[in-house]
Amino acid sequence: MKFKILIPVYNDWQSVLKLLDNINSSIESLDHEISIIIINDASNHDRPIFEKDLANIHSVKILNMKINQGHARCIATGLKYIYEKDDFDYVIPMDGDGEDRPEEIPQFINRIEDSNDKVIVGERVKRLENLVFKICYQVHKLFFEQLNRQSALQLCHYSESL
Repeated sequence: MKFKILIPVYNDWQSVLKLLDNINSSIESLDHEISIIIINDASNHDRPIFEKDLANIHSVKILNMKINQGHARCIATGLKYIYEKDDFDYVIPMDGDGEDRPEEIPQFINRIEDSNDKVIVGERVKRLENLVFKICYQVHKLFFEQLNRQSALQLCHYSESL
């Protein structure tokens, strides 16, 4: 099976590099084609060079957004890109900040192999943010949706140059 791991990033390249290394280690025992697609949300920090061997990852592709669109738009753009341009069986979205645990990827894949389910959903029971962050995030989300008169999760269009 072919899996695409979708990772949005805005400036936090060090966390993404650590995540790539952890993904590579976590999927070592899997016999599947696993590729990474990173959506760069118009980061203004330079991307460091990753010098470790990612032998277990089939490919790493970076799509660059022209302007900062936010996490949800990056996920939507990445999903649209994968659907239209890539050959895949399943997509695994992950945050680039280290909140999602790469060591759980094999559990997702095993669940897929053991069932005929088209969608497997994982849920973080506990996040690391404090109460102030959670409140501010909810206010931001409501404000964003009111200003744009659309859900933050609606799909968007992309161009080849992104």
